Amino acid sequence: RSQPSPPNAARTPSPSISPPPAAPILARNAAAAPWRGELLLLLPAAWPLPALAAEADGGGGSKVSLESIVLAVDDFNNRNPFFVAGVVFVWLVVLPLAQEYFKKYKAVGALDAFRKLRDVPEAQLLDIRRGNSVRFMAPPNLRLVEKSAVQVEFHEEDEKGFLREVLARFPDPANTVVCVLDK
Repeated sequence: RSQPSPPNAARTPSPSISPPPAAPILARNAAAAPWRGELLLLLPAAWPLPALAAEADGGGGSKVSLESIVLAVDDFNNRNPFFVAGVVFVWLVVLPLAQEYFKKYKAVGALDAFRKLRDVPEAQLLDIRRGNSVRFMAPPNLRLVEKSAVQVEFHEEDEKGFLREVLARFPDPANTVVCVLDK
C-alpha cells in the first residue's frame, strides 16, 4: 500500500475483505425482502466492536483503565457536541422547570402568600402549628384582607383525623386555595 492506514485500522474491516458467507443467501432472498440484504450486510461490518475501557494485561484477561474511560467520554463529547449540549440543557433546565411546574404543592414566601390571600377570594390560611408555637407567636392578622386563619393542629400519628377536621372547616374544600402556615 502507498497510503498510510488510519489510526483505527485495526478495529474496522478494510474494503478489500471478501463478502461474508451470507452473500449467496442474500441474493436468493433479496426479492422477498429487499431491506433484509442491506441490514445483514451492515451487521458484519459493525460486529468487531472494541471495548471502551478494557486493556489487555498480557495474561489473556483484561483490566479496566480509568484513563481509557476518560478518553472515551472525551472523544464522545468531541464528536457529538450538540447532542451533549442538548442533554445537559434538558437535564439542567427543562427537567427542573417541569418538576417545579407540575408540583401540586409549592413553597411560597410570606409576601407571596399574603398577596394570594388578598387577590384570590377562595384563598384561606391554614395554621397547622402546635399549641406551644401558636402561644409563642400568634397567627398573622388578616383583617386587612377580611379573612382569618384557620387553626388545626397537625399530629403525624392522626393524619385521617386531621384531614377530616380540615375538610370540615372549609365550606368548599375542592375549590379552596390553601396557604399552610407551619414552623
